[in-house]
Amino acid sequence: MKTRWTTLTLFAVAATVVLTGCATTRSWQTRETEQWLAAAGFRTQPADTQQLDATPPYRLVSRESSGAVKYVYADPTNCKCLYVGGPKEYSEYRRLEAQRELRLDRRHGADYGDRALNDSRPGRLEQQQRMRDEAP
Repeated sequence: MKTRWTTLTLFAVAATVVLTGCATTRSWQTRETEQWLAAAGFRTQPADTQQLDATPPYRLVSRESSGAVKYVYADPTNCKCLYVGGPKEYSEYRRLEAQRELRLDRRHGADYGDRALNDSRPGRLEQQQRMRDEAP
C-alpha cells in the first residue's frame, strides 16, 4: 500500500511541474505577443466579459466593422483587455514578426551550421533576402 501511495504522490508532483511549466510558457508567450502588438501600433482597450467571450483568447483575429477591417487580440487573464488595430498596424506587426523570425533563424544558423538559413521552404529564401535588405 505504501508503494501505491508513493507512486501516486510522485505522479501528482510530476503533473504539477508539467502544468506549471505550461502556464509559465503561455504567460511568457502572451507578454511577448502583446509587446509586439504594442510596438506595431495596436491600441489597448479595456474589455468587458461579453467582448472577451466573443473573441478567441490569445489569437489575432480579423473582424469587419462598418465596412472596415480591424484586427483584435484578446487577453482575458493578464490585462483583461483587447488589442485593436487596422490594416496598417497588422502589416507592421507581421513585418516585426518576420524580422524576429529572421533574427532567430540567424542565431540558430550560427548554432547549427547555417541549417536554418538554408531552409528551402517555398518563399522562405525570398523572405529572408527581403528582411536582410530591410534590416538597419
